[in-house]
Amino acid sequence: MKRDLKTPLPIRDGVSPSYLWLQGGPWPDMLAFLAQQFPHIEPAIWIDR
Repeated sequence: MKRDLKTPLPIRDGVSPSYLWLQGGPWPDMLAFLAQQFPHIEPAIWIDR
């Protein structure tokens, strides 16, 4: 399967945005994925970012 992995957000002032693609798995959302992958970082930190 070939995917079109274009940046979903526009470039501003010549700087491209940061973004992540959530891989397939049991996580309902990106926050749950990040919490599992980085348990030493509180979810509130991810939300602030």
